[in-house]
Amino acid sequence: MNKENIEKKEGSNNNNKIEFSAPYIGQKEMKRDSYRRERGGTSVILIVSCANCEQPIMQYQKDGPGALLRCYLDRILFPKNLSSLQKNPNVTSTATMPQLECPSCKAHIGTPMVYEKEKRLAYRLIPNTYKKKKDKRTKDKK
Repeated sequence: MNKENIEKKEGSNNNNKIEFSAPYIGQKEMKRDSYRRERGGTSVILIVSCANCEQPIMQYQKDGPGALLRCYLDRILFPKNLSSLQKNPNVTSTATMPQLECPSCKAHIGTPMVYEKEKRLAYRLIPNTYKKKKDKRTKDKK
């Protein structure tokens, strides 16, 4: 990660925490594809953080209404080590995917899975191990 993509939080207790700051990645707009249309055409960008230490884990494009149960690899926007998994030729099954862990406290956040209905690789999120909030700096252009 470079200095453009992250900012260290100021303060005596939080000097090792990382906060996402714009620009996250080169991509300016949300992905618009058949998966988004199937879920009603609405999307929101979420910042998923560790419930234990509040360290940001990823920036994720959530399509459609409902709870956040899984994170599809093709919807992870940031950080680069997670967003690049979908294009990695070595990641073809759950056996080759890493576990989703907090980069700070190493808490287990998610387990690799294949969503059978759509044959998409994803992380099944473990309830109460993460927090999510909308990223208000990102606009959805329809």
